[in-house]
Amino acid sequence: PRASKKEQEAAKRPLTNLQFLAMLEANLPQVTQRLKFDYITLTKQCAKLLKDIRQQITLQFQIAYPRIPTEDSADQTLTWLVMQILEENNDMASTLAGVQIPPPIPMVGPQFKVAGEEMQKFLATYQPQDLISNFNALSRPATAPSGLVPSHYNISIRHVALSPPGDLVFIVQPDSHYVHSEGPIQTVEGQAPGHVLNPKSLVTLQTIARLIMKAFVGGMGAPSTVTAWAPYSWATNDSEFARRIMKVMKDMGVRADLLNMVVADKEELAICDEEWNNFNRQLTGFTRAPAATL
Repeated sequence: PRASKKEQEAAKRPLTNLQFLAMLEANLPQVTQRLKFDYITLTKQCAKLLKDIRQQITLQFQIAYPRIPTEDSADQTLTWLVMQILEENNDMASTLAGVQIPPPIPMVGPQFKVAGEEMQKFLATYQPQDLISNFNALSRPATAPSGLVPSHYNISIRHVALSPPGDLVFIVQPDSHYVHSEGPIQTVEGQAPGHVLNPKSLVTLQTIARLIMKAFVGGMGAPSTVTAWAPYSWATNDSEFARRIMKVMKDMGVRADLLNMVVADKEELAICDEEWNNFNRQLTGFTRAPAATL
């Protein structure tokens, strides 16, 4: 039967947050029995994505969403983040409709746009061939985007002794002291929190390789106006790690001129250790240092 005019108008009317949650509560039981997937891993991966989105919104718009530290990925404030992004979209659409300007379909507000960009970066991590192609396509300038320092980066794996503990891919530009991190490796690899990494594991090395490539393809947190770039040179703190990760990246299809990782000299290692100590103190809440310029 054809919907009445009243029903048609109700269908067009935006839902309030409570109406949306009530709709979910009423309809989810009908479909949950047909769903079969790893809920725990899905929850952890979604939490990681939402935290990346929250970080980028904070950096780009200085919007400080609440954070509640937890021992697992169940940060309940992430739900608030999602609802606020959707509400911003809804408010923008309502404002345009109020002045008789048809809103674009789909409506994409500033925060929603950031969420979409982070989603694309996130998906690239799980589509290795696309990620490798994008990494291989990057230009390899001799200087970093600022033009002030060499395009040289130190890559290392660092352990974070939080609860639960984890490991990060830690990237440092030694001259500018710019730092960037990816991970935790355990979460991306689908391991349980606190899982001890095996540095010889092919799966772990492939995960680390994807995170390294993701960092450069995604611009390492630089503004969206900065074109992503590949390192002109890079180094690490361990000769065995350099050998293994270059072998894995070669087997994954990374182009030859990017397979040049070496062991850093003592001065560079000292800088990177100092930057890690500063970064680790920030993670554990002891201090908050000003950000360096890339």
